Amino acid sequence: MTSNACLRPVYALVILVALTAAAPTQASCIDYDSVLPIVGEADGVTELIAVDVLGSWAFAIDKTAGPARSLAVFSIHDPEAPVLVATTALPNYAYKIVCADSRAYVITWSYGASELAVVDVYDPTAPFELGRLTLPDNLRDMAVEGDLCAVTCDDEGLLLINTAEPAWMSVVGSFLPPSWHGDAFAVDLAGDRLLLGLDDLNDGYVYLFDVSDPSDPGELGSLFVDRAIYGIHFLDGGPKVLASTHRSVMTLDISVPGAMQMLGIRGAAGSQLVPGGDLAISFWADNGEALLHDVSDPADPRWLVTKQHFMRDGVRKGDYLILARGASGLGVALLPDPAEVPIAGAEYVHGSDGRLVATATANIILDLRDDDFRLVDLSDPAEPLQRGVQYMDNPFTAAVQGDLAYVLGQGGHLLVDLSDPDDPTPIAFVELPAATQHLLWQGDRLYASRGTSGLTILDAGDPVQPVALGQLETLGSVRSTAPFGSYIVLADNIAGIKVVDVSDATAPQVVGEVSGIMHGVLLAVTGSRCFVAGSMLANVVEVDLSNPAAPMIVNTVDLPRPPNAMLIHDGQLWLAHGDGVSVFD
Repeated sequence: MTSNACLRPVYALVILVALTAAAPTQASCIDYDSVLPIVGEADGVTELIAVDVLGSWAFAIDKTAGPARSLAVFSIHDPEAPVLVATTALPNYAYKIVCADSRAYVITWSYGASELAVVDVYDPTAPFELGRLTLPDNLRDMAVEGDLCAVTCDDEGLLLINTAEPAWMSVVGSFLPPSWHGDAFAVDLAGDRLLLGLDDLNDGYVYLFDVSDPSDPGELGSLFVDRAIYGIHFLDGGPKVLASTHRSVMTLDISVPGAMQMLGIRGAAGSQLVPGGDLAISFWADNGEALLHDVSDPADPRWLVTKQHFMRDGVRKGDYLILARGASGLGVALLPDPAEVPIAGAEYVHGSDGRLVATATANIILDLRDDDFRLVDLSDPAEPLQRGVQYMDNPFTAAVQGDLAYVLGQGGHLLVDLSDPDDPTPIAFVELPAATQHLLWQGDRLYASRGTSGLTILDAGDPVQPVALGQLETLGSVRSTAPFGSYIVLADNIAGIKVVDVSDATAPQVVGEVSGIMHGVLLAVTGSRCFVAGSMLANVVEVDLSNPAAPMIVNTVDLPRPPNAMLIHDGQLWLAHGDGVSVFD
């Protein structure tokens, strides 16, 4: 096994989908680590949580200690060699920054009352505060156009502030949406037009206003959408709008304000959003994960790739993305041409946890979710099609053979007919040995991994009533099994790997074992090669099974993180982990 892994920073669930559809050859292996590469870095700060750009300068909020915040100023005249040039104190709990016309506007988030602070950055190396305005409740978002600053403020709705004289700022206009429309959350300004996005838990509204007279904002139109709006932006100041929700990127057409409509929507997205030409980057500020989207066709936004542990905030500047990267300081990423970035995999990610099982039908997978299991058609991997659904309490594993599947859940174990992908039909509840965690179905035999209860072999000639044939007690905790000729390989979470002779199902016997592999819970076997990985094992171990009585560890390759899924496909070993997917020849 070679160690030339191609890292693919996409969801583990997506990887399993991609495996079912098609796997690239080693020669065409795509290195997604080359997408959005970090080409410039600057440190000297504690934890950058927000950033904006003015000319060739980046202004970032540094979370220095406790509630204290400071403004960190970086020269980005050479984006690939940014330099920290100045710092100055900011109000406590400052969390968002917008730069415009030689000023930096900063808002704080605080229960009860928040503040808007204006900082003079005409000389970026010597910033100083010009004034503050105390505002009620929690400020969420902000946009600036000329001397008008718009902020969203939970129960107070939209507030319009005159900032011409920062020492004497005042609220000059407001809009309070109906309570059943939700809280004012996201805002953007372009000339005399203002966009407002509302968050009402699972639903939301988008409003468009004329603010040529800020004291009397005129509502031009509104649109109900079935998801809360977390970020909203004019696309190039024009009639198209880009919005982010909890799990999707959405595009709107507002060319006819009284008849706004949704153009396109795509799942797999972070709640925060950075637009820029044909690209958009969505991200979750709390965990740093960022997703790159192609929005060149607003009616069909597509997700390109995911980058793990990437950013807390960001802003586009030309061909670069300027990043606030928490404790990693300021980063500069080089933006690609979206046409040259292939789709990382199927966009089927929402609501699942990587529990996918291949079926006997080409391009159909079984997806186990928290409250149901469903069949998904991957004939077009970029446009997965959900087929039939059955509700079940926490299905956690499944075994498929032909048109039948055992699906194990908290409320019992089902035998299901999968012959019609649009209608997976439960046949019967099935009794299986207590504590079964994983099933392997081979011919008429079921191999039930039962943790500390070892391995139980059952006759499934009658799938509705499997009958126990034999039992193997082990010293550790059997978590999974894999077939190897007339043998079964066990992954024992404590005691290592065991090779079991199951030729006599009534009396299975351990014929060989390898100790020293702690926490091995994932197995994949091809030929006489067995690969072992685990949720607490930050490497993959290769075991030679050519002599079943004396299996030997022959190779170990480190991984960025412990994996949560492993498969062998077309001569390649795929391991999904928190930093993406490693693919080995």
